[in-house]
Amino acid sequence: DVRAKLITDRHPVVRARAMEWAGEHPTPELVALVVERLGDTSQLCRWTAQDALRRAGAVATPTVARGLESATGPELEALLRLAAARPDPSFHQHALRLCADERPSVRAAAAGVLGALGGADGAAALVALLADSDPQPRAAAAAGLARLGHWPAAASVGALLADDTWDVRRAAGAALSAMGAPGTLMLGRYARGADEVAAAMARYTLDLAKLRQARAADLGGAR
Repeated sequence: DVRAKLITDRHPVVRARAMEWAGEHPTPELVALVVERLGDTSQLCRWTAQDALRRAGAVATPTVARGLESATGPELEALLRLAAARPDPSFHQHALRLCADERPSVRAAAAGVLGALGGADGAAALVALLADSDPQPRAAAAAGLARLGHWPAAASVGALLADDTWDVRRAAGAALSAMGAPGTLMLGRYARGADEVAAAMARYTLDLAKLRQARAADLGGAR
């Protein structure tokens, strides 16, 4: 009871220390209080709450799932980041629903969860987000498909090599590189193409891959 009260203490340092302890000794009751602090007025407390919930492990999963169902404020994105870091099947339907949220940052965070969980419907939702009106979800969708290694989406991801936003182009290149041979073939095709914007990002990505391979070879030889 004392520790629960400390999590809601008026002083942020006290709240942060209490949440730090709760992350090491989690119970469903303490986890629920920590989740409430994801929207704390103190940045220290918000960060500590996220860290504590990550360390709480499986004990926090049901509370995070309930939060994804009901949260509407800034804590929703924090919950989605937690769900992506510690994925559980109970998060899947919530992430699918939130891919249609009106806020681009929420759609992007939901894409991160689907990239961690996978599934046919998750991959389909990520492919749909590649055509989002905001660059943040587009980049997050490409990163999610890269995490899944979902090479059937290589053509859709490749189209983003000519995106208006550099971060999206970079995410698309990294995604193709992570898709293995199909992605590499797509990068080679764009590198030789007439669209100079897409060609530049494709060449940049291929050059990075060569540098990583050379470094790995050097490290292997050193051993």
